[in-house]
Amino acid sequence: MKKGSKQANIKPLRLLLLKDYILNNADEKHGVKINDMINYFIDKYGVEFNIRTFYRDIDTLNEFEKKKKSGIEIKYDGRDRDYKISKPNFKAFELQLLIDSIQSSKFITERRAAMLTNKLKKLTSKHGQKSLDRRVYVPERVRNADENAQLFKDIETIHRCIETGKQISFKRWEYNSKKEKAYIEYTYFNKEKENNINTTGRAYANPLALVWKDNQYYLITGGIGSDEKLMTVNFRVDRIEDVQETEFDVRGRAEFDKQNKAALKDAISNVSMIGGKLPQKVTLRFRHSDVDIPINRFGIDIPIIQVDQRYIHVIVDVVVGAEFFGWLFSIDIFAKIVSPAEVVEEYQKHLQRGLDLYEYDHTDPQMYF
Repeated sequence: MKKGSKQANIKPLRLLLLKDYILNNADEKHGVKINDMINYFIDKYGVEFNIRTFYRDIDTLNEFEKKKKSGIEIKYDGRDRDYKISKPNFKAFELQLLIDSIQSSKFITERRAAMLTNKLKKLTSKHGQKSLDRRVYVPERVRNADENAQLFKDIETIHRCIETGKQISFKRWEYNSKKEKAYIEYTYFNKEKENNINTTGRAYANPLALVWKDNQYYLITGGIGSDEKLMTVNFRVDRIEDVQETEFDVRGRAEFDKQNKAALKDAISNVSMIGGKLPQKVTLRFRHSDVDIPINRFGIDIPIIQVDQRYIHVIVDVVVGAEFFGWLFSIDIFAKIVSPAEVVEEYQKHLQRGLDLYEYDHTDPQMYF
């Protein structure tokens, strides 16, 4: 477009250019002056403004943003004699939180994290962008871009099947002693075969929810058991691959939606690598001075009972197993399981098995079983 060409009557073009310029150059603290804007549009695009046109366009933009409830409002600052955005879509600290979340996610490659960061930076002015040049060092970040792209594709498939109520199938793997992927085989009852057994390298599941916990995605799957209660199994999403939608509907979806919202909420709050085990209430003993330890682990809402001047009891919901026992052993010699008795006994056996490993003669191959 040639400089000086008459484009003042092309109102849509003027509005788009004006909005883009203001959003890129103004915010709550930094303003843009009328003459600077008019000269910029003439020099760069050949679009001419006059003062009356400019005022009408500002009113039109504010009316448009008001109708779509974006929250953006362009206001004149009489003291500085410029226009500022009094209500930007994002505060600087909000974008900083989003960028830090992306930068600190180890399942996002460094390249993709940088790309997403640049996109988020465009949601604020050039002044705000300077404070968003931040990078977080993340150990064990995903390096393989192809695997990372497949992970996002699998997550998208899971979300879609949760929404549409379709079963999914996928491959699940674990590392072997050679640090190679070892795929797990599953056995299913098959009415179409004479022996009624079907072994496959794919798992079939009813997807119920995706949960983000401890910097990992977890897939909660499950169904309605014979006792009409929700049974759930959890999978770490980075340990499954090639997720595919099946033609089958999620079994028991109607019963689940009707009766088991609370059960799913419990499953989400207690998701971990341990699949198939339900949480239970456990009472733990701590010293008064160590009360911050269970609060950091289980949250501020846990019940705390004052026992005496030295000890307190806390009641927590946990999936009892090696993960919980390992955490308990690592924190403090004064931390103790009080009840239930069967959990105390299970913990004692867990500790004894560890001691027994050092009782045997490890040079004798007959000791390995």
